[in-house]
Amino acid sequence: MNGINDRLSLCPTRLAYSDSDTPQYYRTLSRAVTQWRDGPIGGETVMTDPDWDDVSFVISSRYRVAAMRRLDEGPSTPSNIADDASVGLAHVSRALQELRESELVDLLVSDERKKGRVYGLTEEGDRVWQTIEAENMV
Repeated sequence: MNGINDRLSLCPTRLAYSDSDTPQYYRTLSRAVTQWRDGPIGGETVMTDPDWDDVSFVISSRYRVAAMRRLDEGPSTPSNIADDASVGLAHVSRALQELRESELVDLLVSDERKKGRVYGLTEEGDRVWQTIEAENMV
């Protein structure tokens, strides 16, 4: 490993940069390589790549997208998600069940509770949603 490009080729995450020789480019590149090599800098959280199958699964349904978008703001009930997105409650309930089966969403109350069920994003669900937003996929 002689230079930045050798280290960069081993980096598991994609970097966005320009080809110019600006100081900003080198600061950004240096920071990314340091984070990859040494872990978080200054208490930052380093996001790992999401499962792209999960990204595809979410964006292939407007109801799953609506649920994930609302849950990104914080835990919510199916009826609140349906009202916020102006979609049917049955669609949202089905989308939440599918997201739960994919371990992107978690039920925050007991399974026995039938009304007032509160859902939230899992860590993987948050990672998938952040990728969807960062890549402008919705």
